[in-house]
Amino acid sequence: MKIAMVTPRYLKDIRGGGERSCKLLVDTLRKQGIEVDVITGDKLFPKIQDTMKLNVAMYKYLKKAVIGRYNIYHTYNMSLLPTIGRLTKKYNINSVGTLNGHVFSPTFERRLGKHPVRNYAFAKVILETQIRHIKKFTALSNYERNTWIDDGIPSDKIQVITNMISKDYKAKECIHNNEVNILVVGNCATWRDLNMILNAYAKLPKQNITLRVVGQGWEEKIKKYSGKNTLLYYPQVEHEKLKDFFSLADIYVQAFSYNGLGRTMLEAAQNKTAIVTTGDVQDFPYIHNFINYFANSDMLQLTLQTLIKNKDLRDDQGEQVCRVVNKYFSPEATVKRYIKLYGEILKC
Repeated sequence: MKIAMVTPRYLKDIRGGGERSCKLLVDTLRKQGIEVDVITGDKLFPKIQDTMKLNVAMYKYLKKAVIGRYNIYHTYNMSLLPTIGRLTKKYNINSVGTLNGHVFSPTFERRLGKHPVRNYAFAKVILETQIRHIKKFTALSNYERNTWIDDGIPSDKIQVITNMISKDYKAKECIHNNEVNILVVGNCATWRDLNMILNAYAKLPKQNITLRVVGQGWEEKIKKYSGKNTLLYYPQVEHEKLKDFFSLADIYVQAFSYNGLGRTMLEAAQNKTAIVTTGDVQDFPYIHNFINYFANSDMLQLTLQTLIKNKDLRDDQGEQVCRVVNKYFSPEATVKRYIKLYGEILKC
Protein backbone atom coordinates (compact mmCIF):
# COMPACT_ATOMS: atom_id res chain seq x y z
CA MET A 1 0.00 0.00 0.00
CA LYS A 2 1.32 3.43 -0.96
CA ILE A 3 -0.23 6.54 0.56
CA ALA A 4 -0.04 10.21 -0.36
CA MET A 5 -0.61 12.33 2.76
CA VAL A 6 -1.74 15.72 1.49
CA THR A 7 -1.68 18.54 4.01
CA PRO A 8 -1.42 22.34 3.98
CA ARG A 9 1.29 22.34 6.67
CA TYR A 10 3.71 19.81 8.05
CA LEU A 11 7.07 20.24 9.76
CA LYS A 12 7.80 23.81 8.67
CA ASP A 13 4.62 25.36 10.05
CA ILE A 14 3.32 23.60 13.16
CA ARG A 15 0.37 25.65 14.45
CA GLY A 16 -1.34 23.16 16.72
CA GLY A 17 -2.58 19.64 17.28
CA GLY A 18 -3.52 19.02 13.66
CA GLU A 19 0.05 19.16 12.43
CA ARG A 20 1.26 17.02 15.33
CA SER A 21 -1.46 14.43 14.75
CA CYS A 22 -0.60 14.27 11.06
CA LYS A 23 3.08 13.63 11.81
CA LEU A 24 2.20 10.96 14.38
CA LEU A 25 -0.03 9.26 11.81
CA VAL A 26 2.67 9.35 9.13
CA ASP A 27 5.42 8.13 11.45
CA THR A 28 3.31 5.26 12.79
CA LEU A 29 2.14 4.16 9.34
CA ARG A 30 5.77 4.00 8.26
CA LYS A 31 6.65 1.91 11.33
CA GLN A 32 3.94 -0.51 10.18
CA GLY A 33 5.80 -0.90 6.89
CA ILE A 34 3.43 1.27 4.85
CA GLU A 35 4.98 3.65 2.34
CA VAL A 36 3.84 7.24 2.92
CA ASP A 37 4.83 10.36 1.00
CA VAL A 38 3.90 13.69 2.56
CA ILE A 39 2.84 16.33 0.04
CA THR A 40 2.61 19.62 1.86
CA GLY A 41 1.59 23.09 0.79
CA ASP A 42 4.05 24.97 2.98
CA LYS A 43 6.95 23.20 1.23
CA LEU A 44 5.69 23.33 -2.36
CA PHE A 45 4.17 26.82 -2.23
CA PRO A 46 5.64 28.62 0.81
CA LYS A 47 4.60 32.08 -0.37
CA ILE A 48 0.88 31.23 -0.75
CA GLN A 49 -1.04 32.07 2.42
CA ASP A 50 -4.60 32.24 1.05
CA THR A 51 -6.44 28.91 1.44
CA MET A 52 -8.27 28.95 -1.89
CA LYS A 53 -5.18 30.05 -3.84
CA LEU A 54 -3.31 27.18 -2.22
CA ASN A 55 -6.07 24.79 -3.32
CA VAL A 56 -5.72 25.96 -6.93
CA ALA A 57 -1.95 25.54 -6.87
CA MET A 58 -2.09 22.14 -5.16
CA TYR A 59 -4.77 20.89 -7.57
CA LYS A 60 -2.62 21.76 -10.59
CA TYR A 61 0.45 20.17 -9.03
CA LEU A 62 -1.25 16.95 -7.92
CA LYS A 63 -3.05 16.56 -11.24
CA LYS A 64 0.25 16.61 -13.14
CA ALA A 65 2.70 15.00 -10.75
CA VAL A 66 0.84 12.68 -8.40
CA ILE A 67 -2.32 11.14 -9.85
CA GLY A 68 -1.91 7.41 -10.51
CA ARG A 69 1.13 6.94 -8.26
CA TYR A 70 -0.65 6.09 -4.99
CA ASN A 71 -3.25 3.65 -3.69
CA ILE A 72 -4.71 6.13 -1.17
CA TYR A 73 -4.86 9.94 -1.16
CA HIS A 74 -5.43 11.14 2.40
CA THR A 75 -5.88 14.83 3.15
CA TYR A 76 -5.24 15.89 6.72
CA ASN A 77 -5.89 19.25 8.42
CA MET A 78 -8.84 20.19 6.22
CA SER A 79 -7.65 23.19 4.18
CA LEU A 80 -7.06 21.05 1.07
CA LEU A 81 -10.35 19.17 1.17
CA PRO A 82 -11.58 20.96 -2.00
CA THR A 83 -8.47 19.85 -3.91
CA ILE A 84 -8.89 16.17 -3.03
CA GLY A 85 -12.63 16.41 -3.69
CA ARG A 86 -12.09 17.78 -7.20
CA LEU A 87 -9.45 15.16 -7.95
CA THR A 88 -11.75 12.38 -6.72
CA LYS A 89 -14.56 13.63 -8.92
CA LYS A 90 -12.36 13.85 -12.02
CA TYR A 91 -10.02 10.86 -11.59
CA ASN A 92 -11.94 8.56 -9.20
CA ILE A 93 -9.00 8.36 -6.80
CA ASN A 94 -9.23 6.45 -3.50
CA SER A 95 -9.51 9.40 -1.16
CA VAL A 96 -9.87 10.04 2.58
CA GLY A 97 -10.57 13.35 4.29
CA THR A 98 -9.92 13.81 8.01
CA LEU A 99 -12.32 16.42 9.40
CA ASN A 100 -10.39 17.57 12.45
CA GLY A 101 -11.89 21.05 12.73
CA HIS A 102 -14.61 23.31 11.35
CA VAL A 103 -13.14 24.59 8.07
CA PHE A 104 -15.61 24.29 5.16
CA SER A 105 -18.46 23.06 7.36
CA PRO A 106 -21.52 25.27 6.61
CA THR A 107 -22.85 24.70 10.13
CA PHE A 108 -19.62 25.51 11.91
CA GLU A 109 -18.93 28.49 9.66
CA ARG A 110 -22.37 29.90 10.46
CA ARG A 111 -21.80 29.43 14.19
CA LEU A 112 -18.15 30.38 14.44
CA GLY A 113 -17.17 32.39 11.36
CA LYS A 114 -16.49 36.12 11.41
CA HIS A 115 -19.02 36.62 8.60
CA PRO A 116 -21.64 33.90 9.26
CA VAL A 117 -23.98 34.45 6.30
CA ARG A 118 -21.24 34.79 3.71
CA ASN A 119 -19.13 31.99 5.21
CA TYR A 120 -22.11 29.63 5.34
CA ALA A 121 -23.01 30.19 1.69
CA PHE A 122 -19.41 29.79 0.53
CA ALA A 123 -18.81 26.62 2.57
CA LYS A 124 -22.06 25.08 1.34
CA VAL A 125 -21.08 25.54 -2.31
CA ILE A 126 -17.57 24.14 -1.74
CA LEU A 127 -18.93 21.16 0.19
CA GLU A 128 -21.59 20.26 -2.38
CA THR A 129 -19.51 20.78 -5.52
CA GLN A 130 -16.14 19.46 -4.38
CA ILE A 131 -15.62 18.06 -0.89
CA ARG A 132 -18.53 15.61 -0.80
CA HIS A 133 -16.97 13.60 -3.66
CA ILE A 134 -14.20 12.35 -1.33
CA LYS A 135 -14.84 8.63 -0.82
CA LYS A 136 -14.46 8.38 2.96
CA PHE A 137 -14.26 10.83 5.84
CA THR A 138 -13.20 10.62 9.46
CA ALA A 139 -14.26 12.91 12.33
CA LEU A 140 -12.85 13.22 15.83
CA SER A 141 -16.17 12.81 17.68
CA ASN A 142 -19.82 11.88 17.22
CA TYR A 143 -20.75 15.53 17.66
CA GLU A 144 -18.59 16.53 14.70
CA ARG A 145 -19.68 13.52 12.64
CA ASN A 146 -23.36 14.38 13.13
CA THR A 147 -22.71 18.02 12.22
CA TRP A 148 -21.05 17.06 8.95
CA ILE A 149 -23.88 14.64 8.18
CA ASP A 150 -26.34 17.51 8.69
CA ASP A 151 -24.18 19.54 6.31
CA GLY A 152 -24.68 16.95 3.58
CA ILE A 153 -22.03 14.24 3.85
CA PRO A 154 -23.74 10.80 3.59
CA SER A 155 -23.68 8.98 6.93
CA ASP A 156 -22.17 5.82 5.39
CA LYS A 157 -19.16 7.82 4.20
CA ILE A 158 -18.06 9.18 7.57
CA GLN A 159 -16.87 7.44 10.74
CA VAL A 160 -15.27 8.50 14.01
CA ILE A 161 -11.53 7.99 14.37
CA THR A 162 -10.35 9.85 17.42
CA ASN A 163 -7.21 11.87 18.01
CA MET A 164 -3.95 10.22 19.00
CA ILE A 165 -1.18 11.23 21.39
CA SER A 166 2.48 10.46 21.69
CA LYS A 167 3.37 8.04 24.47
CA ASP A 168 6.45 10.03 25.45
CA TYR A 169 4.59 13.32 25.94
CA LYS A 170 5.05 13.30 29.69
CA ALA A 171 7.15 15.29 32.12
CA LYS A 172 10.11 13.43 33.62
CA GLU A 173 8.54 13.70 37.03
CA CYS A 174 5.07 14.56 38.27
CA ILE A 175 5.21 17.01 41.16
CA HIS A 176 2.10 17.60 43.28
CA ASN A 177 1.86 19.40 46.60
CA ASN A 178 -0.91 20.54 48.92
CA GLU A 179 -1.95 23.26 46.49
CA VAL A 180 -4.64 22.18 43.99
CA ASN A 181 -3.69 23.26 40.48
CA ILE A 182 -6.36 23.80 37.83
CA LEU A 183 -5.36 24.10 34.16
CA VAL A 184 -6.95 25.56 31.02
CA VAL A 185 -5.13 25.29 27.67
CA GLY A 186 -6.07 26.82 24.32
CA ASN A 187 -5.70 30.00 22.31
CA CYS A 188 -8.57 32.48 22.14
CA ALA A 189 -11.28 31.23 19.77
CA THR A 190 -15.01 31.73 19.40
CA TRP A 191 -15.70 28.12 20.38
CA ARG A 192 -13.84 28.39 23.70
CA ASP A 193 -15.73 29.94 26.61
CA LEU A 194 -13.11 31.14 29.07
CA ASN A 195 -15.65 33.51 30.63
CA MET A 196 -17.64 30.57 31.98
CA ILE A 197 -14.53 29.11 33.59
CA LEU A 198 -13.43 32.43 35.10
CA ASN A 199 -16.93 33.11 36.45
CA ALA A 200 -17.00 29.73 38.18
CA TYR A 201 -13.49 30.14 39.56
CA ALA A 202 -14.27 33.63 40.86
CA LYS A 203 -17.17 32.23 42.94
CA LEU A 204 -14.97 29.74 44.79
CA PRO A 205 -14.10 30.64 48.40
CA LYS A 206 -10.51 31.54 49.26
CA GLN A 207 -8.42 28.35 49.51
CA ASN A 208 -5.08 26.88 48.46
CA ILE A 209 -5.77 26.67 44.71
CA THR A 210 -4.34 28.17 41.52
CA LEU A 211 -5.85 28.43 38.06
CA ARG A 212 -3.36 28.53 35.19
CA VAL A 213 -4.57 29.69 31.77
CA VAL A 214 -2.27 28.89 28.82
CA GLY A 215 -2.98 30.38 25.41
CA GLN A 216 -2.81 33.50 23.29
CA GLY A 217 -5.45 36.23 23.14
CA TRP A 218 -7.03 36.05 26.60
CA GLU A 219 -5.46 39.22 28.03
CA GLU A 220 -8.64 41.30 28.24
CA LYS A 221 -10.67 38.53 29.86
CA ILE A 222 -7.92 37.79 32.36
CA LYS A 223 -7.80 41.47 33.40
CA LYS A 224 -11.46 41.32 34.40
CA TYR A 225 -10.99 38.47 36.88
CA SER A 226 -11.88 39.59 40.41
CA GLY A 227 -11.91 36.36 42.43
CA LYS A 228 -10.12 35.62 45.71
CA ASN A 229 -7.92 32.79 44.46
CA THR A 230 -4.70 32.90 42.44
CA LEU A 231 -4.91 33.18 38.66
CA LEU A 232 -1.78 32.89 36.49
CA TYR A 233 -1.72 33.58 32.76
CA TYR A 234 0.80 32.28 30.22
CA PRO A 235 0.10 33.67 26.73
CA GLN A 236 2.82 31.63 25.04
CA VAL A 237 4.23 28.24 26.03
CA GLU A 238 6.16 25.92 23.72
CA HIS A 239 4.48 22.57 23.20
CA GLU A 240 7.43 20.70 24.65
CA LYS A 241 7.26 22.76 27.84
CA LEU A 242 3.48 22.46 28.07
CA LYS A 243 3.83 18.91 29.36
CA ASP A 244 5.22 20.36 32.59
CA PHE A 245 1.93 22.22 33.07
CA PHE A 246 -0.01 19.00 32.50
CA SER A 247 2.14 17.13 35.00
CA LEU A 248 1.54 19.82 37.62
CA ALA A 249 -2.22 19.99 37.09
CA ASP A 250 -4.69 18.25 39.40
CA ILE A 251 -7.77 19.31 37.37
CA TYR A 252 -8.08 20.10 33.66
CA VAL A 253 -11.03 22.23 32.48
CA GLN A 254 -12.39 22.97 29.01
CA ALA A 255 -15.55 24.81 27.97
CA PHE A 256 -16.34 24.41 24.27
CA SER A 257 -19.20 25.46 22.03
CA TYR A 258 -18.77 22.16 20.22
CA ASN A 259 -17.45 19.01 21.77
CA GLY A 260 -14.97 16.29 21.15
CA LEU A 261 -11.73 14.72 22.23
CA GLY A 262 -9.21 17.46 21.64
CA ARG A 263 -5.49 16.86 21.94
CA THR A 264 -5.07 18.88 25.12
CA MET A 265 -7.71 16.84 26.94
CA LEU A 266 -5.92 13.64 25.99
CA GLU A 267 -2.55 15.05 27.02
CA ALA A 268 -4.00 16.03 30.39
CA ALA A 269 -5.47 12.55 30.79
CA GLN A 270 -2.13 11.00 29.89
CA ASN A 271 -0.68 12.85 32.87
CA LYS A 272 -3.31 11.45 35.29
CA THR A 273 -5.33 14.66 35.61
CA ALA A 274 -9.00 14.79 36.58
CA ILE A 275 -11.01 16.27 33.69
CA VAL A 276 -14.00 18.62 33.71
CA THR A 277 -15.66 19.49 30.39
CA THR A 278 -18.76 20.65 28.59
CA GLY A 279 -20.55 18.12 26.41
CA ASP A 280 -22.26 14.77 26.87
CA VAL A 281 -21.08 11.19 27.26
CA GLN A 282 -21.59 10.42 23.56
CA ASP A 283 -19.02 13.10 22.68
CA PHE A 284 -16.17 11.33 24.46
CA PRO A 285 -15.70 7.70 23.35
CA TYR A 286 -13.85 5.36 25.72
CA ILE A 287 -13.27 7.94 28.50
CA HIS A 288 -16.88 9.10 29.00
CA ASN A 289 -17.29 7.27 32.33
CA PHE A 290 -14.18 8.77 33.88
CA ILE A 291 -14.66 12.52 33.36
CA ASN A 292 -16.95 15.24 34.77
CA TYR A 293 -19.44 17.36 32.84
CA PHE A 294 -20.92 20.84 33.26
CA ALA A 295 -23.25 23.08 31.26
CA ASN A 296 -22.92 26.43 33.08
CA SER A 297 -20.71 28.23 35.57
CA ASP A 298 -22.75 27.13 38.61
CA MET A 299 -22.37 23.46 37.70
CA LEU A 300 -18.68 24.01 37.06
CA GLN A 301 -18.23 25.76 40.41
CA LEU A 302 -19.82 22.83 42.24
CA THR A 303 -17.78 20.25 40.34
CA LEU A 304 -14.52 22.11 40.90
CA GLN A 305 -15.18 22.44 44.63
CA THR A 306 -15.98 18.74 44.89
CA LEU A 307 -12.72 17.79 43.18
CA ILE A 308 -10.68 20.35 45.11
CA LYS A 309 -11.82 18.89 48.43
CA ASN A 310 -11.60 15.23 47.42
CA LYS A 311 -8.04 14.24 46.54
CA ASP A 312 -8.90 10.53 46.42
CA LEU A 313 -11.58 11.22 43.82
CA ARG A 314 -9.16 13.27 41.72
CA ASP A 315 -6.48 10.63 41.92
CA ASP A 316 -8.86 7.80 41.05
CA GLN A 317 -10.25 9.66 38.03
CA GLY A 318 -6.74 10.54 36.90
CA GLU A 319 -5.57 6.93 37.11
CA GLN A 320 -8.61 5.59 35.29
CA VAL A 321 -8.61 8.11 32.46
CA CYS A 322 -4.85 7.70 31.96
CA ARG A 323 -5.24 3.93 31.65
CA VAL A 324 -8.00 4.23 29.05
CA VAL A 325 -6.24 6.93 27.03
CA ASN A 326 -3.00 4.95 26.83
CA LYS A 327 -4.96 1.93 25.59
CA TYR A 328 -7.24 3.52 22.99
CA PHE A 329 -5.54 6.74 21.89
CA SER A 330 -2.00 5.60 21.23
CA PRO A 331 -0.71 6.10 17.67
CA GLU A 332 -0.69 2.32 17.18
CA ALA A 333 -4.34 1.91 18.18
CA THR A 334 -5.45 4.83 16.01
CA VAL A 335 -3.41 3.78 12.99
CA LYS A 336 -5.07 0.34 13.05
CA ARG A 337 -8.40 2.09 12.45
CA TYR A 338 -6.97 4.07 9.53
CA ILE A 339 -5.41 0.98 7.96
CA LYS A 340 -8.74 -0.81 8.22
CA LEU A 341 -10.42 2.17 6.53
CA TYR A 342 -7.86 2.20 3.73
CA GLY A 343 -8.47 -1.49 3.16
CA GLU A 344 -12.23 -0.97 2.94
CA ILE A 345 -11.75 1.71 0.28
CA LEU A 346 -9.43 -0.48 -1.80
CA LYS A 347 -11.98 -3.33 -1.75
CA CYS A 348 -14.74 -1.15 -3.19
